[in-house]
Order: sequence, then structure tokens, then C-alpha cells
Amino acid sequence: MPRYDDMTAGFGAVSLRERRGADLFLHDLFGTRRRRSMAEDAEDTPTITLSAAEVLVCVGGINNATVTATTSGGGTVAWSIADPTRASVTASGNTATIRGRHPGVTTVRATLTSGGTTVTATARLLVTFIELTLRNRDTIEPAPENEDEASDTRSAGTNRLGPLPMGDGRAESPGASYTAPIMVIGRVFPAESSTRFTFKWQRLISRRSWYFTRTAAGPRWTVTQRTRRGPLDDDTDAGDFNDPTPSTPNRRIYIYDCSALHLAGEASAIGDYIHEKKDFIYRAFVRLNGTWTLASAIHVGQVITARRKASTGTVASDWTGVENSNEIRHLNPTISEAQVRAIVGGTDPITIDPGANA
Repeated sequence: MPRYDDMTAGFGAVSLRERRGADLFLHDLFGTRRRRSMAEDAEDTPTITLSAAEVLVCVGGINNATVTATTSGGGTVAWSIADPTRASVTASGNTATIRGRHPGVTTVRATLTSGGTTVTATARLLVTFIELTLRNRDTIEPAPENEDEASDTRSAGTNRLGPLPMGDGRAESPGASYTAPIMVIGRVFPAESSTRFTFKWQRLISRRSWYFTRTAAGPRWTVTQRTRRGPLDDDTDAGDFNDPTPSTPNRRIYIYDCSALHLAGEASAIGDYIHEKKDFIYRAFVRLNGTWTLASAIHVGQVITARRKASTGTVASDWTGVENSNEIRHLNPTISEAQVRAIVGGTDPITIDPGANA
């Protein structure tokens, strides 16, 4: 028994559609019957294409990717990720936003169903990630893994990382500082991204330092601001200390930081302190589709405290290092009475100048 689907305009003003198996015949009001042409069949077949054959995105949703489907034949587009552990998709009609979850390769799928026919378009999805770690002890990564080893070592006069002896560690101002060099190391995932894309580093800094001055009359500790910088000043060092080219075969990039507290010329009295907090943000970028895209970031907080012990005019003889630590942490570069007490001890009253945290 033939099945009559619907009434449609055209072919003698109005026609009835008769389906016999896979064939479709049209009947007009004058009794004329003919088989529907392949061209007419094609007009009713839905189509779908995507705006990109490959989608590039980083883990974390800092920079998401957008894909658009172009369709014909009506219907609604359904979006999906072949491996949802790699990425998530948020749909808004024919547009989808892709957010990276885990590095690797998978597929973006867009499916359109119309008139009983389903069609699908796909795009390759590459999710990139840079895993950042802090090295705050031991030694500088050697060449050829770290191509800037020689420059890094010259900067501090040593290949050691972590707190150095008082006065060591700054080749441009020898004998003047309390220094603790570190490296931040990024490993690129997956392997394809490390050989296909280019990368760069950025270092941002927010910093304050203070004088802790003890007045014998009273007695009392007074805290005043010594220096400040930021918030979030771009303090990326010269390229000699940044190796943004992934190593082979370990796929690592390196940034070296020889951060210090400069003490030469300070006029603090014996027994007084200088205290400093630095909040660094180390960022690694990857260039995707001609745009620098933030791929990863970590906070590294440095706390430096030194106490005056003599007045010989030589930093190594005049100052004692109390703390010089770098850890993965987010520091607020302000000072409180409780923090001062933890350093100076005792019971003498503490006065924090109104401008100390300005």
C-alpha cells in the first residue's frame, strides 16, 4: 500500500507526495503522476559544515574556542565531544564554545537531524597544557636541556638555587644583596604541541618592603614602608634568562629568576630589620592561530628578612639572613602587627605607620 506523506506546493500548483519503498512520486490536481527527481531529493536533504577543520584550545577555560555550524534543511544542531574528559562544550544554537579540560586530541561533533535524516560534521580538537613547577633548591638545569644555563649561572655567579650566602648572587652588584635564585619549569602537553607551536614567558610582580626600627626610648618598634612596586608590574627578564623553546625530548621550557633584597648602603641601626614580600605570577603563553594564548600560570611568593648586626660597610659582615624563601603561594604584600611580632618577638609595643601598606 503506498503512503501519502503530505501536500506540497509546486508541480501543478499543489501536489500529493506518494512514497513507494525508497521512491517518491508526485501527483498534481490534474491527475499527472511523476517520480521525484534526484535534484528535488537533494533539496530536502539536510547539510552541515563547521567553521574550522581543527579547533585549538588550552586547558582551564582562560581562552576558550568558538565553533560555528552552517546548516541547511532546518533542524537543531546537537553538539558533543568524542572524549568529554578532554574538553566540554556549551551550545547556543549553531555556535558552540569549547573549554579545555585535559591535554590531548579528540573530536568535536555537530549533528543535525531534519526530515528523518541525520548528518554529522566533525573537527579535530587539540587541547594544549603547560604544567608549571617551581625549583627552589639544588642547581640550575644544565645545557643542552636548558639552553640558557650559561647566562643563568653568570647572573648569580653560581649554579646554586635557593638562599645563597649573604652578599652573594648578583653579578651586576657583587656583595650587595641577599639572594635566592629559582627556576620555574613548564612541561608542554601533548607532545604534538611542543613541536608545533611557539611559547613565551611573562613575570608579573607586586612588592612591598619595610623598615622595622626599634626606638630604645619607650621602647617601641616602628614599621615604615621602604619601597613598593606594582601591583602586577611586568617584570619579565631579558631573553637570556628565559628559555621558551621546548627541549627535546622532555618538552620543557625554563625561566630563571635571581630575585634579591639589595642591602648595600642601607643605614639601619644594629638590631633593626628589613622585611620584604614579593608576589610573582609566572605565566606561560602558547601562540594559537596567530594569537598569544595564556596556557598556564602560578603564584610564587618570596619572603626576605634581614637583620643588621654590625656597621663595617660590608653587607656580608653587617647583615644576618633571617628568611629568604620562595614557595608556590599567593602573598598579600602588606604587613600586620601579628606578622611583625612573629619576626621581632618580645613584648615591645609595635606601631605601623599609616603609609606602611600604601
